[in-house]
Amino acid sequence: LVVPNIRTTASDKDTGKNVANADDKVTIIDTVSYTNLSTDGREYKIEGKLMVKSTGKPLLVDGKEVTSSKTFVPSSRDGYETLEFTFNAEALKGESVVCFEYLKYKDIEIGYHTSLSDENQTVSFPLIFTTVKDPDDNDKILAPDGNYKLTDTVTFKNLPIGTYTIKGVLMDQDTNKEFLIG
Repeated sequence: LVVPNIRTTASDKDTGKNVANADDKVTIIDTVSYTNLSTDGREYKIEGKLMVKSTGKPLLVDGKEVTSSKTFVPSSRDGYETLEFTFNAEALKGESVVCFEYLKYKDIEIGYHTSLSDENQTVSFPLIFTTVKDPDDNDKILAPDGNYKLTDTVTFKNLPIGTYTIKGVLMDQDTNKEFLIG
């Protein structure tokens, strides 16, 4: 008896990584690798759903679970298929979602991959914010002498371990444009 097996790797379509911006339209690409499937023309179905890592419950957007599915006939015993989940992720700042997948043959589940702790099938939505202060007196009020030094403290939550570059731009609050000198 040969048992089918599936594993997955999830990434954000825009970044190509397991980190995404919590935008109003996000697409997660879930690459589902399979082994030991029949190549005699049988039709299989992969069904997936997104789970909120912190709660272990399905992600609901507008009261509905975020799901995706695909029917396929494998040309080799081992291979992969991709599922796409497109949804509004604005409420996910500081959270992570995990892709759960189920492999079915004739509506009978023959394999699954449902591990909340598997980082390969997890996509994080970091929460990042900054606080700017005058380092001389530690407040946000600047003297009108025209000579300024600012300290911008960047705080983040749910940012996966890695190397990142932080770039900052001083913005004019009234015009919402870049602050230019001269």
